[in-house]
Amino acid sequence: MRERFDDEGRIVSTEHLRLHLVQLTGDVRVLDLRHDRNLDALGLDDQINTSRAPAVWDACQRLVDHVHDWYGDRCDGIVYRSRTTPERSANLAFFSHAPLTARRLGSLGDQTGLLAACVLSDGFAVEGW
Repeated sequence: MRERFDDEGRIVSTEHLRLHLVQLTGDVRVLDLRHDRNLDALGLDDQINTSRAPAVWDACQRLVDHVHDWYGDRCDGIVYRSRTTPERSANLAFFSHAPLTARRLGSLGDQTGLLAACVLSDGFAVEGW
């Protein structure tokens, strides 16, 4: 939630409450960019995880393309540290071939526990809720 709504100043609008959430499950093989040994092997530093600089974002896209070229279907995605909470959370980016099953969870507005946790723990404001 923090990454999705960071540009909005952690404000969830009434329009956002209509967004649909999906839970993805499955066994995936990922390149883990949270570990120094993997960053060192690729000649990268932690900016690849946490920077918002346009040049780093471009490098991220090139890295994803290279990983897909190098590993093909043997790698289902990349895990990296969150830009907004790098000490305690991670993000996953999946390739289209990742063996995932989607389950619809309903609208964001239906997720009262999630919204309450965002307000109480992460400083969110939720309009019309």
